[in-house]
Amino acid sequence: MASSSRFNILKSSIGMSAATLMSRILGLVRTILEAAVLGGNALASEWGFAIIFPNIFRRLLGEGALGTALIPLISNAETEEEKIAIRRKLGVVFTVLGLVLILIVILVSLFAFFFGHLFKEEYVRNAFKLIPYLMPYAFFICLIGIGGACLSTKRVFFLPALAGLLLNIFIISTLGYFYYIKTPEIQSVLYRLTGAVLASGVIQLIFIGYLMHRNGIFPEFHFLHFAEHKDILRELWNLALPGLLAGSALQLSLLIDKSLAVFISASALPSLSYSERIVYLPVGVFALSVGSVLMADMSRSAAAGRFDEMLDSLQFSLRHVIFCCLPMSLFVVFFRTEIIEALFLRGNFTMHDMNETSWAMLFYCMGIPFFCSVKVITPAFFARKDMKTPMKISMAAIAVNIVLNLILMWKMKQGGLALATVFSSVINNVLLIIFLHRSNFKLNWGELGITFFKSAASSAIAGIISFFTIPLLIKLNSLYGGKFLSIIVLLAFFGIIYLITNLLLRTAELHEFLSLLKRRGKKN
Repeated sequence: MASSSRFNILKSSIGMSAATLMSRILGLVRTILEAAVLGGNALASEWGFAIIFPNIFRRLLGEGALGTALIPLISNAETEEEKIAIRRKLGVVFTVLGLVLILIVILVSLFAFFFGHLFKEEYVRNAFKLIPYLMPYAFFICLIGIGGACLSTKRVFFLPALAGLLLNIFIISTLGYFYYIKTPEIQSVLYRLTGAVLASGVIQLIFIGYLMHRNGIFPEFHFLHFAEHKDILRELWNLALPGLLAGSALQLSLLIDKSLAVFISASALPSLSYSERIVYLPVGVFALSVGSVLMADMSRSAAAGRFDEMLDSLQFSLRHVIFCCLPMSLFVVFFRTEIIEALFLRGNFTMHDMNETSWAMLFYCMGIPFFCSVKVITPAFFARKDMKTPMKISMAAIAVNIVLNLILMWKMKQGGLALATVFSSVINNVLLIIFLHRSNFKLNWGELGITFFKSAASSAIAGIISFFTIPLLIKLNSLYGGKFLSIIVLLAFFGIIYLITNLLLRTAELHEFLSLLKRRGKKN
């Protein structure tokens, strides 16, 4: 049973990761164009600060505790009730959530309209002018996130992840238009970008609604259902409230980070945003995919009382997080300057902007394994409907993050903000594992240690060997004029050395991945 569960986790994660990878690649293209068009100073700060507000509610209500709490409720309901009852319950949830979101959009927009002019910096005032236009996106994307959580209970991961491509496609089209025609009215690009964001939200919501209808879980809306199924609101509130509080603390910390960056300098916020885009690429491609699949898998195991299977799934997923994310972290540490230069150094993005971004990325990239592992550990709590423990741990970690921000930012500027984020993530992971241990979920540290040692050794060997190829890459640049091509070659070379070294070390994770490919090949 455990072996089958491992296969399903890896198979579904690869499928979802493929869709997410396409979205993240487009996101990277979007960031390259943002750097070229908006640069790394005031204009980029205006857009980066304004988009924070709808994204806060997306992460809190769309991708956060509410969707997570809904998964075990739907998973349990499918084994006990008819599909029509599930659809009616979802109708109640979506109606209440929609009304709450409309209220949030109105309140945040009014705050921005009446108080934005009080700030001293012009680019901050301009950002507040954009917020009322961007906030409706929070309504669309939160409902999209909840719909995706519902679809995960049907093991539908790939198509909802593909929906995320639309946002990047719309923004890339808008930025590409401005980049290639080089319009002198550059300030108008922010309002065009806002229109692209809203249009993508509408289309994504329609697409998710279609997928829910096709899988038999489209909400059934009727006011009479509120009295009949008000229990799901109570249960969802009891499960989601602790997670919402934790999410609120996290988003408050994020808002404080971005706000502090704005007041450090005009280039601090863009440097954080550009480095985050690269650093969070593996988090989005791998960790979120594994975490989403793991959440649905663990919820079914918890509902059936198979806690040994849950522990096995967690152990398996953590090993693969170490195997995949540790080399990513070290690769960025080794070659972050070359990466930034190849991706961003064009258009309005200057050498000064590159140095500022490199400083923030130095610290962010160290946190990649910790950012990824926390996405895998928390489902072990949520699947058992334990929302309070992660809430308390998250709030403690966020408190540490805020204190460290205020201490480190004065000397280290945006690098201090990045380092504080990494420290708080380490604390979050350590506390989560301690509480898991107390609840009798005892990880096999010997097995994890072997994975860590082999992955770290292979990554170091790959990094050192790859470092000596830089003169060859400089020659490649001079011959073909393609810095981006050089990074692709460098990444491929690093990856090949890493895999060969793991093959020689007989790493279990590589063997499991190859076994999956053979298994799928036989089926085809």
